[in-house]
Amino acid sequence: MKDQIDYIMDKFNFERVHVAMTAVDWKWVDYSNMSESSVPSIARLKEAARRLLNSAADGQITTASGGFYARYCPPEGEDEAMLVLSFVLTECDSEYYND
Repeated sequence: MKDQIDYIMDKFNFERVHVAMTAVDWKWVDYSNMSESSVPSIARLKEAARRLLNSAADGQITTASGGFYARYCPPEGEDEAMLVLSFVLTECDSEYYND
């Protein structure tokens, strides 16, 4: 799956994510100084995305953090397993619709 991760990291538009996060002032906490937060750099976005993709691949799971979603898609038929990376600004589901 390393080749798939490398492909995603090369093709994913991290610059667009950075522009969106800057526009909405979406900040991440700086773990070296918990009282500081800022819009993450592109390098930090890439680091977080790679970590999530590795976790998704290793655990064969979907995992998310900071707006990123990394999803493992199991093989179907003759197709091999696949990874998907998304950045989501907003979403909604109907899980509690009938409550």
